[in-house]
This record gives sequence, C-alpha cells and structure tokens, in this order.
Amino acid sequence: VRASNESRQALCLWLPTFELRLELVRSPELDRTSVALLSPRENTRRTIWQVSERAYESGVRPGQIVSQAVSLCTSLTLLEPDPAHYDAAADTMLEVLTELTPIVEPAGRGRVFLGIDGLERLSGPPNQQIDRALSLLFQVSPAPLVAATRAGVAPGKFGAWVAAASAQSGRPVIVSESGLISFLADCPISSLPIDSIVSHRLERLGIRTLGQLHRLPELALVAQFGEDGRNALAWSTGSRI
Repeated sequence: VRASNESRQALCLWLPTFELRLELVRSPELDRTSVALLSPRENTRRTIWQVSERAYESGVRPGQIVSQAVSLCTSLTLLEPDPAHYDAAADTMLEVLTELTPIVEPAGRGRVFLGIDGLERLSGPPNQQIDRALSLLFQVSPAPLVAATRAGVAPGKFGAWVAAASAQSGRPVIVSESGLISFLADCPISSLPIDSIVSHRLERLGIRTLGQLHRLPELALVAQFGEDGRNALAWSTGSRI
C-alpha cells in the first residue's frame, strides 16, 4: 500500500521499538527483564539495535557492541531479530488501515502516515479518526502493541510526525492549520529529516529550535547548506508537507 503525496492533512501512527515489542509479545516472560534486540547480521561485529526500558536504565544503548552492553548489564537477554515476522506484522497493520483511508504510507516498520483529507464528514473529527484507526489495529495486532502506539495529526507528514513523536500513549497530539507554525517553533532542530551533519552544524551556530531557524534568511541558509537549508526552512514554516 502506498500513498499519494498530495494529501495535506495527515495522521501519523508511531510505535517506538516496534520490532522489540513484537518479540516481547511472543515472549511475555521477558517483559519485566533487561532485553536487547541484536542488529541484523550484516557483519561479524554484532551491535545492539533496540533495548527495553530496564536495559536502558542499566546503560545499554542502541549501537553498542555486545560485549560493552553485557558488561553494563550482566543479566541482559539478547534476542536475534526476525525480519520476516516484523514485515508480516507491519503489512497486516497497513492493510487494515486502508479501511479508514486509501492513502496509507509506511515509513519504516512501526510508523505509518495516513492521508485524512475529507474524512471528517465520514469519520468525525481527528480524535475520532484516531480512535477508529486504533480500533482497526486492535482487530489484527496484539493489544500491548496498539496500546503503546502514539498518534499525531497535523497539516503535512512532517507536522504529523513531530506531533506523534511528542505524543504519549493514549494522549494524541492534534495540531490545527492555524497552530502549526507555533507548534513547530519549539521543536528541536534534530526533528528535521535532514542529514545529521547539517543539524549538528546548525546547533553549533546556536540554532537549536525550528523557531530560531524560521527567523534566518533563506538565501543565507542555501548558501551555507544548499538544498538541505532550503528544505529545513520550508519544514520549519510548515510550507513543506
């Protein structure tokens, strides 16, 4: 299922550490222990991919080599990834969401954008659309996964993603067209979907929020960062969806 890029109003559903959560559903006895999901086998030096909350509290972080992670948490349980299982679960979720809208765009496992322009007449206001989306997911996905899903609605995919990232489970963030710029203003530069080198350079220049970026001249940004600078400014103003 793929989306049209023309939809303005978007709903983002995001389930952090989607793959690890699927593993914990399969092995619920591990839910209260320190668990880490290994990175897919790409080379002989395995690293940590995703970590449980308890493992994180022990100092285990994504990207660490296994020996370092185990030294920080000797009770750590390491799990091998099962990409076929994750893909099947993600595909099932995408398929059922087309009952709400035909405009469904995955953005990696565990994150999906829904185009919801014109749905208010059929499905009610955004909060009811979110409830409908979650009820559809409950039909095909384990309840713990759906309960942990974060939801955000805003004009454009970027705004919807930032809204979902700032939401909590059961507390969606809904941003109106008129409130988009003020909502984005307080968001960190790191939320921009640009090269991390560019965002780090902006931070070194003292530009830490999208509101600060918004006040910079476009010509200066383009001169410093090329097309990334132009795009970053457009996202910060809500003009790029």
